[in-house]
Amino acid sequence: MSLALPRCLILTDINLSAQLPNLNLHRCNSLIMNTNVDHLRELNNLLQRHGLNQYLSWAAEGGGVAHNPTHTVRAMFNGQMIGVGTAGAVNAAKRIAAAQAIAWLNAAGYP
Repeated sequence: MSLALPRCLILTDINLSAQLPNLNLHRCNSLIMNTNVDHLRELNNLLQRHGLNQYLSWAAEGGGVAHNPTHTVRAMFNGQMIGVGTAGAVNAAKRIAAAQAIAWLNAAGYP
């Protein structure tokens, strides 16, 4: 049985697994579901540890209706999308994208 956050896209929805065959989807989804982890801080710490801060950027867009907004945030690493989150709040979408970015970077050899 798979748990799902309301109105959120999980890594399997964006086909990042095709970019990195050894990406552990279960670990990434577990990271997203763990609300006790500050994914933004963890991502920042990982990038600082490897001297890669300058390569991360964010792209955000909003949509939906006023009473039910939808925000999509993409984590970009050197111009390549490595995470995307969609949620009702920008910060929630960014946390989802950060969790996916952590999993992508770990699979790429940056623990």
